[in-house]
Amino acid sequence: MPTILAIFQTISLIFAVASIATGLQALFDSHGFAKAFGIPIPSSPSATSGASAKSIDDPPSKRMKDDDADVSTRAAVAAASYVSLLGTRQLAQGLILVVFAAQGKWVETAQILCVLGVVVACTDGVVLSRRVGSTGKGSLGKGLFHAGPGLGIAGVAALSLIWG
Repeated sequence: MPTILAIFQTISLIFAVASIATGLQALFDSHGFAKAFGIPIPSSPSATSGASAKSIDDPPSKRMKDDDADVSTRAAVAAASYVSLLGTRQLAQGLILVVFAAQGKWVETAQILCVLGVVVACTDGVVLSRRVGSTGKGSLGKGLFHAGPGLGIAGVAALSLIWG
């Protein structure tokens, strides 16, 4: 029968790899990440009609020209840019967890996952349950789907600190 520490180590590594994968997705496919997360980025009229030579996926320096960017395009660009920044958070947390695991720093990993599981996952869950998508309507199911696993990971991490 596996020990709580072995279960925690497995969950930690799965979480780390998932964080790296979602971080990379957010950096390279901000629209796909946002949609999968539950808060899709609306397309702007100029981006979908071909009225502008700019693409939402172009670098910010090319996208944010004041001369021809309308408000909805600028909002979509800002949202996509912010999602890319979120991807950096995901990528960094995954890499930190992998480094700690490689060094055998399971206590530190557990402490980090306790904080991430409660603060980050639960905050994300609250936001998803209150405001989702362009309608601004929340989804309790999406909020629980996000916060639940975070609390589960935090719980297993806490148990590994106590009994591991």
